Parts: sequence; C-alpha cells; structure tokens
Amino acid sequence: MNALLKFHPLPAPCQESPCTCTRYFRQKGGYEGRTGKEPDSCYSFWVGASLHILQCFQDTDIQSTAAHLLLKCQSGAGRRCGGFSKLPGGFPDLVHAFYSLCWMSLAGYPGLNHMDAAVGVCADRLLDRDHDP
Repeated sequence: MNALLKFHPLPAPCQESPCTCTRYFRQKGGYEGRTGKEPDSCYSFWVGASLHILQCFQDTDIQSTAAHLLLKCQSGAGRRCGGFSKLPGGFPDLVHAFYSLCWMSLAGYPGLNHMDAAVGVCADRLLDRDHDP
C-alpha cells in the first residue's frame, strides 16, 4: 500500500520537445483547449497552470496572452458591468473573470497575489507545511 502513495518525479517534457509546451498556444494570443478551438479566457488558467506546474510557463508568449485577456476578453468602458468573458466580445461572467485573474497572477501581473498553480489558491493562504495547523 505504501508503494502506491509514493510519487515519482514527472519528466520535463518542455526540455525534451519545445512543441509540448507551446502546443496550446496560438500567435494571436490566448490558449486553446484543443486543436482548432478558439482561445478561451479560462483556458489561460487551465493550460497556463499546467505549464506552470511543469515549469515551462515562461516558454509561452506571456505578453500576447495578457493582451488577449485584457484587450479582447475584458469588459469595462462603455458597458454596464466589468469582468472577463469567455471569448472576445462576449458577456462577462464570474467563472471566466476568476480564471483570467488566476492566469494574470501566474504571469506576475502587478497588484495580484501569487497563486499556487497546483492547488488553485493564493500562495499566502497555504498552511505552513512544517507545522500542524
């Protein structure tokens, strides 16, 4: 039973093949969930967090993805409500706003707390693992 609880280190696919990390990235910005799908703001988190865990987040075009989120998916001026939509021009919703902000945290956007990609919460909210709660 104890053998089942042991974790083995993950291979570093980004060092073996650059296309592994950039497969879900498109030059027009954002991440796509599968081949041929339009970039979706929440995939910025799902794919970005996976790449962050695999330590190859920096291999994507962070500036282009930030521009996709902030300039195409973010609502604000001229609208009754702010937030982020799933796709450019869509109506903002809480789910896509949350995941867009999570990606921006992973990217080190100023004013946002650093997020732990593995558990999906702000790193400063995690318990100190060396002490009992």
